[in-house]
Amino acid sequence: MLKYLNFNLEMFVLGIVTLFFLLLGLLAWILMFKNIYLKITKRSLKMKPCEACGHSISSTAIICPHCGESYRSSAAYESITGCIIAGIMFSVIGLKFIELFIEEFLTK
Repeated sequence: MLKYLNFNLEMFVLGIVTLFFLLLGLLAWILMFKNIYLKITKRSLKMKPCEACGHSISSTAIICPHCGESYRSSAAYESITGCIIAGIMFSVIGLKFIELFIEEFLTK
């Protein structure tokens, strides 16, 4: 009975870890497409209002020339390349865990 419970616990944990990595991979792919969409739509807009002072600034501006507000994207999830790398990495890890999950299930 204890052996059966231990096997079920292992399978449960393995399933949760698999689901976690697959969801992270899916999230990375969704963020990649969102970032591509934002890059395309931002290029069509030449000017935008500054969020801090309201003056009109370029849509590609890094710093507002009027008030100095920074518009640098410092987050990794805003990078298309970073999202592609994370998507591939988490998807491959998730698929390897699925393979391990199936092997464990078939051998027990």
